[in-house]
Amino acid sequence: MEFGIFDHLDRSPSSLADYYEERLAIVELFDRAGFHAYHLAEHHATPLGMAPSPSVFLAAVAQRTKRLRFGPMIFALPLYHPLRMIEEICMLDQMSGGRLDVGFGRGASPIELELFGTKPSEARDIYDESLATTSFTLVMLGIAGAMAMMLGLIGIYGVISYAVSQRKREIGIRIALGAEPAALQWLFVRYGLALAGTGAVIGLATAAGTTRLMKSVLFGISPVDPLTYTAVPLVLLAATVLACYLPARRAAAVDPGETLRAE
Repeated sequence: MEFGIFDHLDRSPSSLADYYEERLAIVELFDRAGFHAYHLAEHHATPLGMAPSPSVFLAAVAQRTKRLRFGPMIFALPLYHPLRMIEEICMLDQMSGGRLDVGFGRGASPIELELFGTKPSEARDIYDESLATTSFTLVMLGIAGAMAMMLGLIGIYGVISYAVSQRKREIGIRIALGAEPAALQWLFVRYGLALAGTGAVIGLATAAGTTRLMKSVLFGISPVDPLTYTAVPLVLLAATVLACYLPARRAAAVDPGETLRAE
């Protein structure tokens, strides 16, 4: 179980400079105490709004903490230009070494929305429009990833299936000498798994090294995600088993005399 802090900077009798310093010192204590995350509310023109620009305050948090994750409770999309918001998120994420948590919302206070000239009734439309580009990009990346995975599976299947089919003569000789079809099929499955296993080990080692370079652009997922690093090799190994088993089964079912004459 992990614990986080949800905070807002309300009005204080101290000067703002002293107040900000006091609150940053408290956040440093949260960091040293082992809290998982610190999230700051955004308010404007109210007694709760002494940090109306969470990104500015969180930039200081990024510099004064080492392991604490942090972020605004949400970025109220109707109050931001999408490009400016994305740029601020990227800066904060880089400054913190990937410790930024990001959430988006419409804003809960009609009064605060109207201060920015935004009609509360239009907040939902602005929110949807601001997320549309990001959502489209994520969908396209997902499609591209799925296509890459599919091409990889087809490539593995094709290469190993061809390699096994080229050994039909060997299969015919083995059957003629009394080899069991099931034993032959397992022989070629082992052959394919050895190739795929070697490739998987090399691929996982390479991926573990290169994905660490992407740490700052990953949100809510580890660069060495156990589920990803388990599921992808298993899918590829399953494709390898089919690529070896099906051609070997077809070859083993053919009369060995016909196979040898054809060769």
